[in-house]
Amino acid sequence: MISYITNRYLLLQAGLKKDDFKSLFAVNPPNSILALHRRQSDAAGAGDGVLDLPLVRKSINPDELIALAVSAPLLQLPVTVKRTMPAKLRASIQSILVNLKNSEAGKQVLKSAVLTGIGKAEDKDYDPHRKIVRAVMGSADPAQR
Repeated sequence: MISYITNRYLLLQAGLKKDDFKSLFAVNPPNSILALHRRQSDAAGAGDGVLDLPLVRKSINPDELIALAVSAPLLQLPVTVKRTMPAKLRASIQSILVNLKNSEAGKQVLKSAVLTGIGKAEDKDYDPHRKIVRAVMGSADPAQR
């Protein structure tokens, strides 16, 4: 979402057409930044937390990069469970995730994931994501494409 769809959205919003640029896939956001550093691409997109990952910091100096465009803040994609999961188990998992910031072990989990916390989200909180997906892909629902 962040490294591909959101970046395409920014390019399209800036007035470029789909044929004005070529997208290459780097498997994951750190690889896109490393490919840029190695001059395997002219530009790369990734969430801002990627520059803080140890893998990236060991390989490059992030201060050498210049942000050309920054999207509006977007929530991380959600942690989800099946609707058929028992409500008590679902609530327990949600409580553990939301309260990670309240314990030393939880803080280590967040630090490893380059997150400061996890909060409760509602479906409507992902409406900006749907708007971006529709603009880039034509529909937020893969079944409608």
